[in-house]
Amino acid sequence: MNMAITISYKNNKGEPIDSKEKVCNVIYKEDGNVKKIEHVAYYSVFRVTYYMSDDESIINILNDINIDYVDIIKTTVIGNYKIEESTIYADKELYLMSKTLYDEFDHSICEQPCDIITKEAILNNIEKFINNDLDEIEIWFH
Repeated sequence: MNMAITISYKNNKGEPIDSKEKVCNVIYKEDGNVKKIEHVAYYSVFRVTYYMSDDESIINILNDINIDYVDIIKTTVIGNYKIEESTIYADKELYLMSKTLYDEFDHSICEQPCDIITKEAILNNIEKFINNDLDEIEIWFH
């Protein structure tokens, strides 16, 4: 199956920029969906965010991406909500884990850090976000 791949350059605010910028995000899309983001500073990639599909393995992704800091995200959609499970690797070793819940408008409404050994939620660190009509965000800790 041939996938259409597009590449765009955006600043940290998500605005399109010229590819010659010193600090930017290089966004790779497959069939319109973000697949990989290279975070660039002074013309060098320092971090990669990779959106993993069901048929990919973490080991293969880490072997293919030759960067010290990699964030691998697996997305699950349930109704109008999206859950992103993030596993961050430093030098190919598991460093951080978290889950983020998004509403139907793609606003983050809850973030749950996880213990990297047990993979269980760290309950006293769960953050809940409430977006109100004034574009302000309230943060509630569990």
